[in-house]
Amino acid sequence: MTLQIKSLAQYEETYQKSVNDPEGFWAEQANTFTWRKPWDKTLVWDFAIPDIKWFAGGKLNITENCLDRHLLTKADQTAIIWEPNEPNLPHKTYSYQELHTEVCKTANALKEMGIKKGDRVCFYMQMIPELLIGMLACARIGAIHSVVFAGFSANALADRIKDAACNMVICSDFNARGTKYIPVKQVVDEALAMGCDSIKTVLVKKTTDESINWVMDRDKNWDEAVLSQSPVCEAVQMDSEDMLFILIHLVLLGNPKAWCIPVVVIWFILVSPSKMYFNTKTAIFTGVLPILAG
Repeated sequence: MTLQIKSLAQYEETYQKSVNDPEGFWAEQANTFTWRKPWDKTLVWDFAIPDIKWFAGGKLNITENCLDRHLLTKADQTAIIWEPNEPNLPHKTYSYQELHTEVCKTANALKEMGIKKGDRVCFYMQMIPELLIGMLACARIGAIHSVVFAGFSANALADRIKDAACNMVICSDFNARGTKYIPVKQVVDEALAMGCDSIKTVLVKKTTDESINWVMDRDKNWDEAVLSQSPVCEAVQMDSEDMLFILIHLVLLGNPKAWCIPVVVIWFILVSPSKMYFNTKTAIFTGVLPILAG
C-alpha cells in the first residue's frame, strides 16, 4: 500500500482522480497488493441486473497480504498490541512472525475440526487477540466469518447463526467488561438450543478459571486444539469475488440485514511503521484486516 494522503489538498486531488477514472485509480491501488493471478478486468458492471464485479478473474488470499508479504522485511515488527480489561495486567504484543504462526496453527486446527472453504464460522467473543487470529485463520483456509457482538442476546445470536448457516461458533467463556464478567458461553448454549442445527462445533477460548457448561463431542478447548498444530498452513487461493465475511447490519426496525463482503473489497486505512491505530470497538472486524494488509 503506497498511497498515504498527508494534506487536504492531496485528498481533494486524489478524490478527483478516483471520480474521473475509478477503474484506473483502483487498479493502481490494487497493484500494491500480492496477487496469485492478476485480474483480467478491473470492473465489470451492469446496474440493470444489478451485477458488479471488481478485479474479475483475479486470484489471491487476503492473509498473504496481511501477513506473509511482511515476513521478509518486518517479521519482528509489532503487528498488534493488546491491552487487557484489567489495568494491572500486562499488555500483550504479537510480531508479524508470531501472528503468522498463530494464524497458521489455528487454521490447521479449524481444518482438523472439519472447517473448509465456503463454510461459515460465527465469532461471539470479547476483544482478545484470539478474535483477530481466528478471523485471519478463517480467511487463510477460505472459510467465511461472521462476527456477532458479544453483548447481543441468545435470540439475536441464534437468528444470526441461522441466517448465515454457520457450521461453528468460536466464543470465549466470559466477556470481561469493567468489573463484570458476562457469561458468553452460557449465551451460546442458550442460542444453540433454539434450533441452530447447522452448528457442529463450539470452539471455546477460556479466559478465566471459572467453570462452564461443557457439551461432550461438540465443545472444544481453543488452547488444546491449537497448541500441537503445525505452524505452516498454505493459504487457499480465492477468487476476487469469493466471500470473505458476513457483516450483519443492526437495524432499529425489522430483521437485521446481512452484507456479504467479497475478498476483493479493499479499505485504505493506512498505517505507517511509526504509527499505531487504536481500536476499542467491535468494529475490529471491519478495521483490523485492512490495517494489517497495509
